[in-house]
Amino acid sequence: MLPDTLQIGFNDFDSLESIDEHTACVIVEPVQAEAGVIYPESGFLQEIRNRCSNKGALLVFDEVQTGFGRIGKMFAIDRFGVVPDILVLAKAIGGGMPLGAFISSGEIMAVLSNNPQLGHITTFGGHPVCCAAGLASLEVIIEENLSEECIRKSGLIKKTLVHPLIHEVRGEGLLLAVEVKKPEYTQYIVANAPGFGIILDYFLFCNTAFRIAPPLNIPDDILIQSCKQLLMLLDDTEKNVR
Repeated sequence: MLPDTLQIGFNDFDSLESIDEHTACVIVEPVQAEAGVIYPESGFLQEIRNRCSNKGALLVFDEVQTGFGRIGKMFAIDRFGVVPDILVLAKAIGGGMPLGAFISSGEIMAVLSNNPQLGHITTFGGHPVCCAAGLASLEVIIEENLSEECIRKSGLIKKTLVHPLIHEVRGEGLLLAVEVKKPEYTQYIVANAPGFGIILDYFLFCNTAFRIAPPLNIPDDILIQSCKQLLMLLDDTEKNVR
């Protein structure tokens, strides 16, 4: 970790006392994706916002994974009603092409215009092909109402995925964590998923759950069939992992 950087606990209201007049900024992922899709407790993000505003610190939201409709709203700021000073985006913004961005007010962005001049530039920033792909993807998300469709499809997944090994299907939209309690289950399920015609993924900081994050426009029939394949994999896991 960089010098003079402090890590505070997610959903730990008491730790927010460490945000003081010496704090430059607070960077937070509004939904903790790699921790296993952990949602903020009621009022937690608003309390961070209040604390930052009172102490003169910038609030930065990392919406690299939650942005562009994946949790049922275009952004988590829409879902939770908390507006940061800086919004960081990537992944879905490019529609499959490499693209990232950060968004802020004109006042904050103007700080980057001098001392040094052009202090924030990238060699390939704003590549026209990537930007065109990002724009086309955004248009589809809006025109096909994919954000709200994510909530409906999430319901299909949760209704279908009922199995003794599943403790919980956590999350909203199409960023879900399937909690199976034992790391051995997770390892077996993710490793053997391709043999059942599906692709799953681990979380970096939660070894008792695996990720479900299909394309936002996945058809219902393919989604349900994929869930049925997963249930077959869970049956296989139950037989082979003790």
